[in-house]
Amino acid sequence: MELEIDDLVNVLKIINTATERGVFKANELSFVGQTYDKFATFVRAAQEEAKAQQPQDGESVQDGSE
Repeated sequence: MELEIDDLVNVLKIINTATERGVFKANELSFVGQTYDKFATFVRAAQEEAKAQQPQDGESVQDGSE
């Protein structure tokens, strides 16, 4: 089983839902927020990298044979 970016997105959703429902104590919110921010930054960077590696409209993928 592999950990994928979508799994991390789900973790962000879980943290967000738990926060909205008041699951965390006030003294835990800073730690939760810092962790959320780290995950969110990592996910954004990974998504941007994946997007940058995809061929753009009008570009063809070269297979190395000519």
